[in-house]
Amino acid sequence: SACVVVFIFSFAPVLSVAGERVSLSQFLKVESAIERFDKLSRNGATTTPSTEIKKQAFANIINMILVEKLANDIDPSINQKASDEVKKKIAEASIPSLSDATKQLYGLSEEDFIRLTLLPLAKHNLLIDHFKDDPAKLNDLWENLLDNANIKIYYPGFYWESGEVMAR
Repeated sequence: SACVVVFIFSFAPVLSVAGERVSLSQFLKVESAIERFDKLSRNGATTTPSTEIKKQAFANIINMILVEKLANDIDPSINQKASDEVKKKIAEASIPSLSDATKQLYGLSEEDFIRLTLLPLAKHNLLIDHFKDDPAKLNDLWENLLDNANIKIYYPGFYWESGEVMAR
């Protein structure tokens, strides 16, 4: 039936980064969050074109996966440190309804917001801190990772070229 086809299709990969596949449903979650925040931040003014939103979504997901990979390669404890830091910051901020805020701003659950936004940002900051005495080395590692990550976009109308997401 059509329901089964939609269900299976939502798990079809739209992106592959360093061997990690990203499903359509994962991509749509990120795309929707960017689109929602874009509309809210523009306060009803003309919104960013759909193509640009999709490019941003792919770029965000690619960066998230590559930051995770780099953190694992450099110092696997960064993942736990990032998780601890995020928990600590949320507790310190004492936002009474982080869940409501993330739902309103991004249309995401609190768990998805933490997983898709806060954790990658914390890992990114910890990597920068790890290389604070040699930022050029971090740039070299990042460039090398980008060059060798074997990034493929399977979503119609989009492709990866020269280190960025392109639209046909």
